[in-house]
Parts: sequence; C-alpha cells; structure tokens
Amino acid sequence: MAELSDTSPEIAPTSPLTQPVRQFEALLEVSETIAQQRDLKLLFHELSNRLRSVLQFDFLGLILHDPARGMMRLHILETREPLPPEGPEEMPVANSPSGWVFENQELFLTQDTSKDVRYPDFMKKLQAVGVHSTAILPLTTAHHRLGTMVFGRFVPQGISETEIQFMRRVAAQVAVAVDNALNFEAAE
Repeated sequence: MAELSDTSPEIAPTSPLTQPVRQFEALLEVSETIAQQRDLKLLFHELSNRLRSVLQFDFLGLILHDPARGMMRLHILETREPLPPEGPEEMPVANSPSGWVFENQELFLTQDTSKDVRYPDFMKKLQAVGVHSTAILPLTTAHHRLGTMVFGRFVPQGISETEIQFMRRVAAQVAVAVDNALNFEAAE
C-alpha cells in the first residue's frame, strides 16, 4: 500500500487555478487580520502588505463620511512610497467620486485619469501625484454606510473585472472591520 505524501503537489505558475487559490488564501488572511486588529492605521498597513501578493496596487485608502459636515475625509492612505502632502484630505460629498460611491453604493472606476472627464479637478490632483487608475468601492455594513475604500495604481494599467470582484470581497470584509474599530474607538 502506498503511503500518502505530507506535501501536496505544487500547482504550476501558469495554472488557471493559481490566482483564484491565491486570492482565496489572501481573503482568509484578510479575515485573520481583521479579527486581530482594532487600530485602523495598523489594519490598513497589514491589509496592504497581505493584498499585494495577489493584487497590484500602489496605494490603499480609507475615506470616511462625516455626516455632520457633509464631507468625505481621507482617514488613511497606505502607500508603497510617500506621496507629497498635496491634495485635499476632505472633499464635499457632492463633488467627489468617493461621495458619489457613498451615495450610490456602486463602484467608481477610472482606468485612465488623463482621459476621465468626470470630476476634472479631482482627476487633475490624481494626475499630479502620478495616479493613472483607481477603483473606489463602498464600505457598507448591514447597519451603516461608512465611506469608501480606494485602490490606486501609478502604472498606466487598467483594472480587470476579476480584480474588481476580488476588491469587492475585500471591501465587504473591511467594512465590518472599520465599523468594529470605529465602535471600539467610540466606546473608549
């Protein structure tokens, strides 16, 4: 009788199953990170590190809604390299892509900031710091609309539908983590 090996066979790098398996593993790691981390800045730092193994992006942002002021406020920006401190940290809900995502609960995708005519002032600010494409997703739980999560790329490379679906799954988990962290902060 043949013995079972302790190691599972390796999947060839070109296998079509490799990316979905890696994404599934990354989602499990995201869940573990969320369960262990209540500090939002540290959470986004750890998420950024874990997600880079399966998703190409240069920055990850958390933009929260301030209902008292009707503003979308940049809460966290996790980047590979520091960005110049240009650009607003707050934007009116009505005049920003994050505000649009917050209100409509739909994805805002920019494949090329130099060609996107929506929100021209915002696109110019992205171009000024070298951002070519972004995906902005709603952060919403069963109880609250919290804000948005932003993935951005400095390289002129579009974002695929497969990547968007993965980003949606991540954003759904992150929304719960953000809600928990904000509730924890409020309780202290």
